[in-house]
Amino acid sequence: MSTCRREADDTLHYQWRVVLHAETKGTKDDEQLRFANAVGMQQQVMAASASIAVAKAWPGLRFGFPRPRRFPVFVLTAILTLALVIGAATAIFSVTHGVLLRTPGQLYSLHVPTGPPSGASSSGDATTSFSRPAFEALRQNRRAFSEVMAFAPLSKDKVAVQARGAPQEETGEMVSGNFFSGLGVKMLLGTGFNLEDERRHTPMVVLSLDCWTKLFQRDPGVLGQTIYIKGIPFAILGVTGEGFSGVDPSQPTDFWIPLESRPELNPWGNSPDENTLYGSPNWWCLRLLARLARGVDAQGAVAEATPGLETAAYASLGKPDPSHPKVMLALVPAKDIPGAD
Repeated sequence: MSTCRREADDTLHYQWRVVLHAETKGTKDDEQLRFANAVGMQQQVMAASASIAVAKAWPGLRFGFPRPRRFPVFVLTAILTLALVIGAATAIFSVTHGVLLRTPGQLYSLHVPTGPPSGASSSGDATTSFSRPAFEALRQNRRAFSEVMAFAPLSKDKVAVQARGAPQEETGEMVSGNFFSGLGVKMLLGTGFNLEDERRHTPMVVLSLDCWTKLFQRDPGVLGQTIYIKGIPFAILGVTGEGFSGVDPSQPTDFWIPLESRPELNPWGNSPDENTLYGSPNWWCLRLLARLARGVDAQGAVAEATPGLETAAYASLGKPDPSHPKVMLALVPAKDIPGAD
């Protein structure tokens, strides 16, 4: 990524933080204006970088060709040829980028058939739950997996949500920064999260199409507006495309936020007095999906990833209890997820 692009992204992220931490007393127009300023800033930086590139290239173009008065046909031909080459290169890059960077391979659900280690606690299905340290160990193993995505419900039921002053109850999840990109979810509006959003626990939210319809009547200007989740303000970052309502279509999800450290937004609605995602390394509460690294099959991925999983699982527990089965890893082909690629 170019320096100008990084500066543009950093500027946009900064502007977003201004929007997110601004006082919530502003009007709808104020919020949308701040959001538009953030996007506009990125566009201005990108336009400036393009102008700089042209300015730097101009001397070479100016003196690299014969003078137009003497060779007008040659110059015209050269310019047209250059335009065609640039256009072709751009098209080839776009296709190549889409093919190579698109997350490939079968999607797997990660399981621990023997459950969490002795001495650990779990929420949800014990055979499909992982601790945060276990998740980190697995997603850092690039020889086994190209992507590992984590998610957990915010409650066993629905959570309190307020949009445009109207109180509602909706189903929500917290997810890793690569959740949407790893699944290949297309966005109808805006964008999904990234790893920086996860690291910063950025107060942004992505809505499902149904939730956008219900709460905002499909308002196309919804991006940047505020929605309150358990009384905490979140800025709307995106709306998922038609068909995607979460990993399990039989239990649709209305909205998603990045993995959270706030005690009010604990996975499964658990009391922070018992466990917290970032303060309880022996709490197995995250569900994981993964895609294999190139050239690796499921058996090879399990063999490669198991030692790191064991190390993470017992890091704060000490030696494994000999009377309890050791932590095992299993990969189960995931069911098709509508709206995911």
